[in-house]
Amino acid sequence: MNSIKRVKAALKFTKPDKVPIWKFGSGSDVYTLFSLPSKNWKPGHKTNEIGLFPHGTEYFVKYGIWKWHKPEWAKEPKYADWITLPREEIDEFGTIWLKGGINTMGHPGRPSLTDYSQLDKYFEEYTPNFDEKDRYSLIVQMSRKQAEEKYRMCSFGLGPFQIASQMRGFNQYLLDHYKNRDDLKKLLNYLTEIFINQEKTWVKYGAEPHGFILYDDLGEQKGPFFSPELFKEFYEPVYRRLIETAHELNCDFHLHCCGKIDRIINTWHDDDEDGRSLEEALCWTKEEYRDWLGSVSSDKTIPQLISFLNNGGTILAIGSSTNIANHLKLPMSNHLVDRKGDRLQSIDYFIPSSILQVRVDN
Repeated sequence: MNSIKRVKAALKFTKPDKVPIWKFGSGSDVYTLFSLPSKNWKPGHKTNEIGLFPHGTEYFVKYGIWKWHKPEWAKEPKYADWITLPREEIDEFGTIWLKGGINTMGHPGRPSLTDYSQLDKYFEEYTPNFDEKDRYSLIVQMSRKQAEEKYRMCSFGLGPFQIASQMRGFNQYLLDHYKNRDDLKKLLNYLTEIFINQEKTWVKYGAEPHGFILYDDLGEQKGPFFSPELFKEFYEPVYRRLIETAHELNCDFHLHCCGKIDRIINTWHDDDEDGRSLEEALCWTKEEYRDWLGSVSSDKTIPQLISFLNNGGTILAIGSSTNIANHLKLPMSNHLVDRKGDRLQSIDYFIPSSILQVRVDN
């Protein structure tokens, strides 16, 4: 079984001969293809870009693969070794990054789209042109020499959520799901169209991909940044179009996501026969732990939890798990209410769980 068959067997749960490996360098079953920055991209030349260096280009510049046509301000002697300096950067989508030097991706900086009334004008200025053969020629040539029997996976880099949140600033972006719903959907649609075009362009310029990959961090360690309902409203249409386009091109679609997003996993595929539930995916768990897998139900789980409590056990419930109080008929009340006793809406009270700290004294 070669690498292509091995990866596809793993994706379809059809017994690969061994677990496929994805890493950079030799020994990987997956060969990742990245596009180069546009030769026509000239960051730092516009008035609003003075002091901003090109993002994600340091290795291309270092090895002479891509050349930055420096603006006058960047030719000053103090910027001669700019790659090693702490700096602000800008990418082809116009988003701002903070960089501490080399060997780091950097961190999102200040928002670049503070006013939705400027949305159309923004994309007139900062829509990357991915339909340029020069972006792909080098990596396609390399893949033909090194990846004939590898699973070839073309990368888009960061995805719609990540890019949009950096444009707006993270906290404001989360609020947009409630206060600027239509504007946010328009923004996401712009980005979706760009990525659909890039899917087709990878094929057009001979990459012969087996799959595409997008990097979008949709959650933090405790859970997703939004509810399954919000995901279904704002992001399911985005990813569905990207996935359907990939399938039309006879390719798989992969999402690399940091964070705990199990709450939204099952909203991805509905009844799509290609979709795999979390429980099925977890069947890769070692056999000795498989009996631990399962789901919570009112008819089976709740009686066992009540029995556990009656026998002296203690349950600490957080978030929606506090619904167990209703089953126990406990006089629990919600303190996040207005003066009339009605539950506060997210537009009235909002705090991301990632910055909420709670100390429990029991």
